[in-house]
Amino acid sequence: MRPALLPPSSLIEVETRRLARAEIVWQDGTDVVDPTQVYCRPQRYEADDLYETETRVEWADRYGGTGTGAAGGSGRCTALNGLQTKGVGVTPLVAPVADPFHASGTMMLFEAATEALFAGVYQASLPFGAVPVHAVILTGGRYSQPLGDDADARCVRSLAIRPFVPRPAHFMRNFMYPDGNRAAGPTAHGITVDCWRTEQAMACLATNFKTSLTLSASENDEMALLDAGLRELTRRLAWQCAAGFAKRLPHGTLSCSNIALNGAYLDFGVSNFLPSYRRLCWAHGQEPWTEAMWPLRTVLSLRQQLDKYRPLILGGAIVSCDDLTEEYGRHFQQRLAIEMAKMAGLTEDMASACPAELLRTWLKAMRSTWTRGAQERFVTDSGRLADGRAAPPPRQLGRFDLNAILAAAGPCGDAESMDRALAPLLGDPTLRREFVNAASEVRRWLRNLVEPEGSSNLDAYLARQALRKNADLPALKREKSAGLDLLKPFRQLEIAGNTAAIGPAIDRALVQARHVLADLDPALPGDTGVAQLVGVTRPPRPPLASYGHHTARA
Repeated sequence: MRPALLPPSSLIEVETRRLARAEIVWQDGTDVVDPTQVYCRPQRYEADDLYETETRVEWADRYGGTGTGAAGGSGRCTALNGLQTKGVGVTPLVAPVADPFHASGTMMLFEAATEALFAGVYQASLPFGAVPVHAVILTGGRYSQPLGDDADARCVRSLAIRPFVPRPAHFMRNFMYPDGNRAAGPTAHGITVDCWRTEQAMACLATNFKTSLTLSASENDEMALLDAGLRELTRRLAWQCAAGFAKRLPHGTLSCSNIALNGAYLDFGVSNFLPSYRRLCWAHGQEPWTEAMWPLRTVLSLRQQLDKYRPLILGGAIVSCDDLTEEYGRHFQQRLAIEMAKMAGLTEDMASACPAELLRTWLKAMRSTWTRGAQERFVTDSGRLADGRAAPPPRQLGRFDLNAILAAAGPCGDAESMDRALAPLLGDPTLRREFVNAASEVRRWLRNLVEPEGSSNLDAYLARQALRKNADLPALKREKSAGLDLLKPFRQLEIAGNTAAIGPAIDRALVQARHVLADLDPALPGDTGVAQLVGVTRPPRPPLASYGHHTARA
């Protein structure tokens, strides 16, 4: 990934100090981190011998936009030489009133492990992936304060190392951070510090689009780069959200600071895996199945702020907000039809070649199925209804389980057998007929595509694929523990002090997730689904190698 290219006004100095006994407990295989050269900010409660005497200046990045709260930018991250350290300690950009995770400036081990896991999961399953976590590092110290209900539980201070990438937030105004509202001074009369930062950052947006999206527009044509960049970012974010929806992987906070300018996701503090498309209602936060609207708001805000903070482009041939909205919706629906067909067992090459009208009809049938009966009353944060009566915990609702339906339909080679197989799962005859007819039309087209050699193996192949892709992934599901939403196995290892087991635990979860979320059958040869059809009856290959590697203590 290309590093962010930001003006000096977007960066603020942060002094860090070299750790004496930094320990890498997990790496992604890139080996870009030298454990003898890891720096962070000492906390007032830490022993001095955790650090060497050497110090160096790193940089916290300023940014704005919706969803960043009152922070001025990275409140617990610093960057140097293209790498960013998360959990480095409090920076001057932390919000005056921040949540406990950001107010401390540090990270617990389960947080860093979760970041590494979901970065690998999204990288393996989304069209434009995620910003990778290169390493999880123990500082030798402890987290600033225990969180949640268990005040005595062990909290191990840790760091996550990742590339430093540009985000839409780097080019957007910040109205909430108090220091940004002071006068810029003699260098920029009449405007605030943050207004000056935004103007200078906007002047770099075209260059960042070019390097992040590998655009081919003329190097000196800013208008063409901005137009092409906005359109390509819109397409990528629509594809990302469609894939995340289909694969039941809501990010949870897709604000402008949690997506990179190339469309990759980052910051996975509330990312989750949902077992089915049945509605999941919470008392607060983004509703998992509607988060696709957030990236569109980011793109539109970026386009609107271009007019104000890059006035040189006014009147230029740059895509309008209305056109971006239309393009986003079109890309999302087209891609969602492909991604949902893949959940039924098809592969990328099969679904992309399928006539769009067939996929749209099938998607309509799927949507009718998963939305039937998807209603739930919302509860307050305290778990009580508006009239004060106690309410049950949020429930997954929906009359029919589409994931079970897709898995059951996989081996059915004709409409009659599919109807029989789905009758116990899809009791509404009208809905079942709609689904079976649409699925049968796609399979009829697919059978013609793979004739003659692959036709006999098609039903068995789709059965394997649909069963695998609709499986559950408990290793990615968050649970309540001592008042925190977290991946419980990581937290249990941290509390037990078994830090050497964190690396293997990340690897195991990644292998399981990549197996379920892979487009092609991991056990069969072939680089396309059509090519794999001839190998369905062959013995499966050994399991995939582990993602990344860990470093455990003796």
